[in-house]
Amino acid sequence: MDTLTIFERATLANQFKILSFLDTANTESHLTDAEIFENGYTGLYSEALQHINSEETSREVCTETHDILTMFRYISNAIDRLTAAEKAALDLNKIKFDGFDANNDDHYHFATFMIEKQEKYTEYSERDINSHSMASMIRYRRMLPVYKSILANHIYDFGVNELQQLIDVA
Repeated sequence: MDTLTIFERATLANQFKILSFLDTANTESHLTDAEIFENGYTGLYSEALQHINSEETSREVCTETHDILTMFRYISNAIDRLTAAEKAALDLNKIKFDGFDANNDDHYHFATFMIEKQEKYTEYSERDINSHSMASMIRYRRMLPVYKSILANHIYDFGVNELQQLIDVA
C-alpha cells in the first residue's frame, strides 16, 4: 500500500487511538500505529496493518464453502438414517468430509470462521478440518453439481440412491 487519503489516514489514526483505550495491555503499540498514520509514514503502513489480511476472500469462495459444508450436512444426515446393511453396501469413505487445505485454500479459513466465530456447522467444531491436500476440493467440486441436481428435484431427505449418485462421482 503506497498512499492513503488524508481522510483514510485520520480514520485509521483515530481507530488506533480508540483501541489504545480499549486494549490497555497494548496502549503504546496502538498509539505508535496511530502516529504512523497521523504522520503519513507510508513505509510503515503495512507494519501497522499487519493483522489485516491483504487479500479478500471472494464471494465465490464463500458461497462454495457454504455449499460444500451444507452438502456434507445432508450426506451426514442421510448416513445417520441408513440401516447397517445399507451402510455396508455403500462405499461411504468416498463421500467423507476431509476438510480443506489450510495452506493453499481460502475455503479452510472461511469455513473455520463460520464454524468457530459464527457457530454455524457446529458438527465440525470439535474436529480438525485441515485436509492437508487440494485433492479434497477436486472431489467436492465433482460432487456439488450432483448434490444441486438432487435438490433441484426437491429431494431433501437423501437415501441410498442419492448417496450412491454422490459416491459415483466422488
